[in-house]
Amino acid sequence: MPSKWGSKRWACLILLLALLVGISCREIIRDFNSVKISNDATATSSVGAGHNTTNTSFLYTTNNDINSTVQVLGSSAFWRIRFRDGVLTCEIGANHDVLTTSLLDTTQDNFLMQYQNNILIHVHGLQHTGTGFLRSTIHKILGGNANVSVQHSPGVIEDEGQHMQSVYPRGYNRLYAWKRANTHNISQFMYLPDLCNLPEPNQTGHILMQNWSNYWDTSKQYLIQKTPFLDVGFLERVKIMPTFHAIILRHPMTYNEFQTWKEVRDNPDFLLGWLDVWTHVLDLLANDQVESYAIVTYESLVDYTDDIGKEMMDIIQHDNSHTFDPILGRRLHFHSAKNTSKYLRPTRKMVDRWKQCLTREPCHDLLEDLNNDVFPYMGYYLDSLDPRSVSVGDDFGSVLFSSNKRPPDELVTKMRKLLAKYS
Repeated sequence: MPSKWGSKRWACLILLLALLVGISCREIIRDFNSVKISNDATATSSVGAGHNTTNTSFLYTTNNDINSTVQVLGSSAFWRIRFRDGVLTCEIGANHDVLTTSLLDTTQDNFLMQYQNNILIHVHGLQHTGTGFLRSTIHKILGGNANVSVQHSPGVIEDEGQHMQSVYPRGYNRLYAWKRANTHNISQFMYLPDLCNLPEPNQTGHILMQNWSNYWDTSKQYLIQKTPFLDVGFLERVKIMPTFHAIILRHPMTYNEFQTWKEVRDNPDFLLGWLDVWTHVLDLLANDQVESYAIVTYESLVDYTDDIGKEMMDIIQHDNSHTFDPILGRRLHFHSAKNTSKYLRPTRKMVDRWKQCLTREPCHDLLEDLNNDVFPYMGYYLDSLDPRSVSVGDDFGSVLFSSNKRPPDELVTKMRKLLAKYS
């Protein structure tokens, strides 16, 4: 039988362990969820641990507004999401009353001089569609660490740029806004900043780069930022330096879209959401709203990594008029041919979701229409709708669309019609 002192010692150890676990949980909640939401809750989160810290205040009020303000070098940026009578509006802006105009101009001029030889590369895509693979491919084709800096901060989820800034809504802000909107349609939140009013794009761009610059080695020529959203239009509007958008697209039936967000993991409108997101993106590109970009399919990147890597390098070189070191012309070997099939094989969960789609009339009909009218433009040839591995043929073993080969208007028109038909 344990002694009285032994029992007390165990009780103290258990109490200490509980205290440590409680502190750890509070840290996680503070860092990744920003606030414990209530009608009048105000909380502060920070980005840039170990760097020049930027404080962000989120205010959730009874009128369903979601706000954020960030201070950088005496200037401030803010974003605001509002709900009025079921309508969501968004604004991303900048205020600089703290600094005189001349001082602000001097600060921005110095900043531009500092980064005049850099090229910013954004990696875009939906969650779990290969954005990390695309980022690593670009990193290698541009010469690796000798020429490229990839954003990094200890504790930041997959080193995603969204978590290293406070200028525009992050994933958890969008998830909360989606819940407030009380709608099944999650897709617009995948490109929410594109929909925001942006009265001061240049000022906003400077503040965003001040946020992000803490997480790169800016002595490198190429600065890579990766976030699994499709904020292509917003990041193009606020660019203040040469910028390239690398975008990855994947067949909607062969990945667990939004699987990290348990609230929308089983969303019955996932296929319509995929159509909405890509109609928005391809419409931007087809109408020349983005200067320098390339879209690749995940399936082609897996099977034709060497060819696509070289083509993307040529596009970046052409669009930004830079000469590459000869060492970058080497062949790349990320996968051997015998291993590629495992990257394209759907998991059991993917197969189950595919089968469920075939049993629901709207989902089945939309999949059939996409297979007939849209997927062929992307290299997806399926002779039936049954679950299977999806790959592309040799004629699609290249960059799908780019600033030199924009998406065809007829494809965007077909996608718009399907979106209207099923919405």
